[in-house]
Amino acid sequence: MLIYLAFLIYKTEKLLQNGKIDAIIGLRNQRELFMYKNKQKITVSNYYFFLTPKRCGAFYLVQAGESFLAKNSPVPQHEQMYFELTYALDGSALCYVNEKEYRINAHDCFFSFPGERHKIEPDEQKPLHFIFLAFFAKKNTKESRYIDLLQSVYSKGARVLHIEEIMPQLTSIPVELKKDDEYTPRKLRALIENMLIECARKIGDKPQESYSLRYSDGEMLTKDIISYVGENAAQISSVDALADFFNYSAQNISKIFRSQTGISLGKYINGKRMELADLMLGRGAKVTEVSERLGFSSIHTFSRAYKNYFHVSPSAKSRK
Repeated sequence: MLIYLAFLIYKTEKLLQNGKIDAIIGLRNQRELFMYKNKQKITVSNYYFFLTPKRCGAFYLVQAGESFLAKNSPVPQHEQMYFELTYALDGSALCYVNEKEYRINAHDCFFSFPGERHKIEPDEQKPLHFIFLAFFAKKNTKESRYIDLLQSVYSKGARVLHIEEIMPQLTSIPVELKKDDEYTPRKLRALIENMLIECARKIGDKPQESYSLRYSDGEMLTKDIISYVGENAAQISSVDALADFFNYSAQNISKIFRSQTGISLGKYINGKRMELADLMLGRGAKVTEVSERLGFSSIHTFSRAYKNYFHVSPSAKSRK
């Protein structure tokens, strides 16, 4: 945070010295700066995570925010390091990629990809109000396939997708970042994934074409299931919940998992949950606390599940 504030102060002082802004109106919080130029207000609301990208499941958020580009206040040319999405809420602008220009208007989404040179010039008559998002995804995951699909389509020609469906997700992201609580990473993951799904649906004539993003082989899907269950055992209470996350039916995902591992997916999930419960009890947690943490309907249901798995009651474990 101190690094960010130091950078913000330095950048603002340079803008003042160069006459790019007339006055600093004030900091509403650590990440919001209001400036005026030629009596036109520029609002910058940026969340930077360059040093430590914010993990949201398999997504890693690097930058997000909302801006209003007034006349004579372009986004200068810079090289993209991550996948970036620019969404016009209102107004108009020319977006450039490697010197090629694309016009965006309200509800247009513009994509740029790593390694490209990118800049934005707002329209003098209709200044641009937009949301931007820069992120990447862990390789060989379901999430990375959404980005791969978009890049395969939009890096070769058309860059602009007219889509109103993603506006609710995009406008919710800066709001969620302000909350910054224990639920934020999961909420951000859901918002980003839903946004990419809507973009993917726009690519084909049929909505189900987006699900060509499914895994091409069971081995990769199984590896991701094992990784996801290992990190989220406390929140996954059933095969149905896991199937919803991976966009598969419970029957299909169970069949694939068994074909790769030889064991039931339901038993695997239960085993990981019981191992987590055993670890928590071994560290001194109370039986009621563990039961609630794992989302069991009652302490009796949890005790029965634990005893069936370890052949000893959780209370006996906690007394050791």
